[in-house]
Amino acid sequence: MLSEASLVVKNANIVTLNDLHPYANALCIRNGNITCVGSAEDVGRQALPGTTVLDAGGATVVPGLIDSHMHLAQTGISASSLDLVNASSIEEIVELVCQTAREIPEGMVVYGIGMDDAHLKDNRYPTRQELDAAVLRHPVLLRHRTGHSSVLNTIAMQMAHIPVGTPGVQLDESGLPNGLVLAQANSAYQAQFKQEILKQIGFDRIIQLAVKQALQAGLTTMHTLEDVDIVQKLLPMLPDLPLRVIIYPQTRNIQQALSFGLGRIGGCGPSCLDGDIGSVMTAALLEPYTCDPSKSGLLYFKDEELKAMVLDAHQRGLQVAMHAVGDRAVAQGLMAVEYAQGISPRPDARHRIEHWEIHNPDLAFKAVDLGVWADIQPPFNHFWPHDKGYPTTVGMHRIDLVDPIADLIQAGVQVSGGSDSPVTPLSPMLGIHSAVNHSNPRQRISPRQALELFTIQAARIVFEEKSKGTLEVGKLGDLTILGDNPLTVNPNAIKEIPVLYTVVGGQVVYRK
Repeated sequence: MLSEASLVVKNANIVTLNDLHPYANALCIRNGNITCVGSAEDVGRQALPGTTVLDAGGATVVPGLIDSHMHLAQTGISASSLDLVNASSIEEIVELVCQTAREIPEGMVVYGIGMDDAHLKDNRYPTRQELDAAVLRHPVLLRHRTGHSSVLNTIAMQMAHIPVGTPGVQLDESGLPNGLVLAQANSAYQAQFKQEILKQIGFDRIIQLAVKQALQAGLTTMHTLEDVDIVQKLLPMLPDLPLRVIIYPQTRNIQQALSFGLGRIGGCGPSCLDGDIGSVMTAALLEPYTCDPSKSGLLYFKDEELKAMVLDAHQRGLQVAMHAVGDRAVAQGLMAVEYAQGISPRPDARHRIEHWEIHNPDLAFKAVDLGVWADIQPPFNHFWPHDKGYPTTVGMHRIDLVDPIADLIQAGVQVSGGSDSPVTPLSPMLGIHSAVNHSNPRQRISPRQALELFTIQAARIVFEEKSKGTLEVGKLGDLTILGDNPLTVNPNAIKEIPVLYTVVGGQVVYRK
């Protein structure tokens, strides 16, 4: 629970990100807000009797780190599920599934996360039959690391009662489901089994696990994109959480989003404009996939449908967030915003494109003109470098355009940074590291720019720049204390910098 705490931090290397006063060695927080940033003497005059004093021992203090795109409930679910990230073969996956099934009561769901066919020596997904042969009395759902596909066994498919004709259900040579589901079918199966997992683990426990990860990672604010059922459960919990949570309701229902009073709508799930690149090839591209020129991905909205939804949300003052991986999906999202702004001009609406993994200069310039932000996930490049896999899917002529961090910034697009946890770990330090050490030198940015993605820019994308993002008088007393300075340490070591303390509103909510 956040309290109006008072705290003095001294003997610190304070990186304020405030250009008027960039560095200090002490600061004072009173009643949850910063009252002084300067020398020990300056701060000493501000401190009241009984104020907690934290001697940082020369450690680096940065503004409280912010993850501007993650999924809180799914992060907690993943923390207590079968982890398949390091599995190297289908045989290993099947054995792990069997082992988990033996440890839980019959009928309970075996839920696996982190599966990645690109990292398996088999170079394919497990089949329904392979899972059936291993587990007979447990429903099994294995979620791809990106979340855009899943594999189920027969009992899981039967339990969900989702029609075989649902778009995205993949069939074998005999015309029966092979267990792999994509697009709308994937969303439907995951939504149903999420409810089963919530019952098995408990919603409070799931949120506790995710919050613990966040505090250990130095996060003071998270922007979580959640389906409506999660939003309804999460909202009453917010006052008791030890960090700040901004919620985006993932729905197409404008009235539903308005009922929450959050001023936002969209994200992933039902709000996705497309899928992902990888072997599923559901990300919508302007140019066909190199490995299969008959495919250019899928758009989950019809143009008129998206235009109507965005216009309605825009006219009602909502900020719209749209998952768009491929450049054709980005183009569709920008088209919808342009349509809405043409009918009802609204300055500084800050509508968002989530991910934007293929660069297109014309689209970047259009985003600048429309004031549309890009929320990117630098760790995608850390785990899926531009020269691994992408030459096959998008071709050598496009790999320079993959994960376009520097290109977007240089074009003038306003960019913030997130993790998409649990797709990548809940770690802003890894995000900063990934942006600085992009696998493509053309897309690398400076440590200062990378830190801003997770501080100043992450605050601005939700209109919170007056209270967060820098360390200066009047702003919230949210800060992260690190074991080294990300602006001066060897760039290759940024991800290894430990989080020593996480402070929210002047209250130490995590110490290493």
